[in-house]
Amino acid sequence: MIVKTAVTWSISEFIIHICIPSKTKTYRRYLFMNVEDVVKSYDLDIGKVIFYKNYLVIEVAEGISFNHEKATKLSVLTNLHFGDLPFGYISHRVNSYSLEATDYMRIKEVFPNLTAFAVVVYNKFQETSVRIENMFFEDGIMTFDNLDYAKAWIAEKLA
Repeated sequence: MIVKTAVTWSISEFIIHICIPSKTKTYRRYLFMNVEDVVKSYDLDIGKVIFYKNYLVIEVAEGISFNHEKATKLSVLTNLHFGDLPFGYISHRVNSYSLEATDYMRIKEVFPNLTAFAVVVYNKFQETSVRIENMFFEDGIMTFDNLDYAKAWIAEKLA
């Protein structure tokens, strides 16, 4: 399911209304993160990973097969940046790549402090893929059509 959003403006913040069938929730957060908010950025063989204070955004590289082994390598960086603190994970799907959906059943082994998981999709195929992935991830994956909305949701979940 893709989440539909509406944004209203105020002087100091954006107000996001996230509509999920049968319920609507409002998140009050700053949407656009400044460059200063980035703690560290990595260009790795698996793609680009940007660490913020309490979440990361990953853009997996074109053609990569993202699996449990690659997630385990990424966990070295999450442990370095977040330690034992809860964190959010945003998969920004700007490239085409494959993953093993059943690996989601072991995600808590790799990322034990993962508190919020969001995916940003840009087409129906990606949306369908996330629905399948969601069957294997017990905590649920939120789907967005915009990176800023995903960041706002992560910030709310971690507040």
